[in-house]
Amino acid sequence: MSNSLLADYGQVDRRDGIDALKKYVHLHREEAVLLTGWSVRGSDRYTVTARWPAAAGGPCEPSLVTQTIRQSCLVVAHAERSVPLAHQTLMERLDFSLDRDYRVPRDEPVT
Repeated sequence: MSNSLLADYGQVDRRDGIDALKKYVHLHREEAVLLTGWSVRGSDRYTVTARWPAAAGGPCEPSLVTQTIRQSCLVVAHAERSVPLAHQTLMERLDFSLDRDYRVPRDEPVT
Protein backbone atom coordinates (compact mmCIF):
# COMPACT_ATOMS: atom_id res chain seq x y z
CA MET A 1 0.00 0.00 0.00
CA SER A 2 1.49 3.33 -1.06
CA ASN A 3 0.60 6.64 0.55
CA SER A 4 1.04 10.12 -0.83
CA LEU A 5 0.41 13.54 0.64
CA LEU A 6 -3.27 13.27 -0.24
CA ALA A 7 -3.97 9.85 1.27
CA ASP A 8 -6.87 9.53 3.70
CA TYR A 9 -5.81 8.66 7.26
CA GLY A 10 -8.95 9.37 9.24
CA GLN A 11 -7.37 11.77 11.77
CA VAL A 12 -6.49 14.26 9.02
CA ASP A 13 -8.78 15.20 6.14
CA ARG A 14 -7.32 14.08 2.78
CA ARG A 15 -8.15 17.46 1.23
CA ASP A 16 -5.58 19.03 3.55
CA GLY A 17 -2.67 18.00 1.27
CA ILE A 18 0.58 19.33 2.73
CA ASP A 19 -1.41 20.46 5.76
CA ALA A 20 -1.95 16.79 6.60
CA LEU A 21 1.78 16.19 6.82
CA LYS A 22 2.28 19.42 8.76
CA LYS A 23 -0.18 18.13 11.35
CA TYR A 24 1.50 14.72 11.56
CA VAL A 25 5.00 16.17 12.04
CA HIS A 26 3.79 18.99 14.32
CA LEU A 27 5.23 21.79 12.16
CA HIS A 28 3.51 24.97 11.00
CA ARG A 29 5.65 26.03 8.02
CA GLU A 30 5.31 24.08 4.77
CA GLU A 31 8.99 24.57 3.92
CA ALA A 32 9.96 22.81 7.16
CA VAL A 33 8.24 19.57 6.09
CA LEU A 34 10.86 17.35 4.45
CA LEU A 35 8.68 14.29 3.80
CA THR A 36 6.93 13.68 0.49
CA GLY A 37 5.22 10.36 1.23
CA TRP A 38 5.52 6.87 2.66
CA SER A 39 4.49 3.30 1.99
CA VAL A 40 3.82 0.23 4.10
CA ARG A 41 6.29 -2.62 3.45
CA GLY A 42 5.02 -5.06 6.06
CA SER A 43 3.29 -5.18 9.41
CA ASP A 44 6.09 -3.14 11.02
CA ARG A 45 8.08 -1.91 8.00
CA TYR A 46 7.70 1.39 6.18
CA THR A 47 9.52 3.34 3.50
CA VAL A 48 9.45 7.12 3.87
CA THR A 49 10.51 9.51 1.10
CA ALA A 50 11.81 13.04 1.57
CA ARG A 51 13.25 15.92 -0.41
CA TRP A 52 16.25 17.65 1.04
CA PRO A 53 16.70 21.32 0.16
CA ALA A 54 19.66 23.08 -1.40
CA ALA A 55 22.48 20.61 -0.75
CA ALA A 56 21.92 18.35 -3.81
CA GLY A 57 25.18 16.72 -4.77
CA GLY A 58 26.93 17.98 -1.65
CA PRO A 59 27.71 16.41 1.70
CA CYS A 60 24.81 15.52 3.97
CA GLU A 61 24.14 17.62 7.06
CA PRO A 62 23.56 15.52 10.21
CA SER A 63 20.82 17.91 11.35
CA LEU A 64 18.93 17.23 8.11
CA VAL A 65 19.12 13.48 8.73
CA THR A 66 17.96 13.98 12.32
CA GLN A 67 14.96 16.08 11.27
CA THR A 68 14.05 13.55 8.55
CA ILE A 69 14.13 10.69 11.08
CA ARG A 70 12.06 12.73 13.53
CA GLN A 71 9.41 13.52 10.92
CA SER A 72 9.40 9.92 9.66
CA CYS A 73 8.77 8.53 13.13
CA LEU A 74 5.92 10.96 13.74
CA VAL A 75 4.19 10.24 10.42
CA VAL A 76 4.39 6.49 10.95
CA ALA A 77 3.19 6.83 14.55
CA HIS A 78 0.19 9.02 13.71
CA ALA A 79 -0.79 7.76 10.25
CA GLU A 80 -0.05 4.06 10.54
CA ARG A 81 0.02 3.23 14.26
CA SER A 82 -2.96 5.40 15.30
CA VAL A 83 -1.11 7.50 17.88
CA PRO A 84 -3.40 10.49 18.56
CA LEU A 85 -2.16 13.84 17.27
CA ALA A 86 -2.52 15.32 20.76
CA HIS A 87 0.08 12.94 22.21
CA GLN A 88 3.50 14.44 22.83
CA THR A 89 6.54 12.54 21.62
CA LEU A 90 9.98 12.62 23.16
CA MET A 91 12.95 11.19 21.30
CA GLU A 92 15.32 10.60 24.16
CA ARG A 93 18.24 9.23 22.19
CA LEU A 94 19.15 8.97 18.52
CA ASP A 95 22.41 7.54 17.23
CA PHE A 96 23.36 7.23 13.58
CA SER A 97 26.42 7.46 11.38
CA LEU A 98 26.91 8.79 7.87
CA ASP A 99 29.34 7.50 5.29
CA ARG A 100 31.87 10.27 4.61
CA ASP A 101 31.40 9.78 0.87
CA TYR A 102 27.59 10.01 0.93
CA ARG A 103 26.22 12.85 -1.18
CA VAL A 104 22.67 14.21 -1.22
CA PRO A 105 20.87 12.84 -4.32
CA ARG A 106 20.08 15.28 -7.11
CA ASP A 107 16.41 15.65 -8.11
CA GLU A 108 15.24 12.38 -6.58
CA PRO A 109 13.59 11.47 -3.30
CA VAL A 110 15.67 10.30 -0.37
CA THR A 111 14.34 6.98 0.95
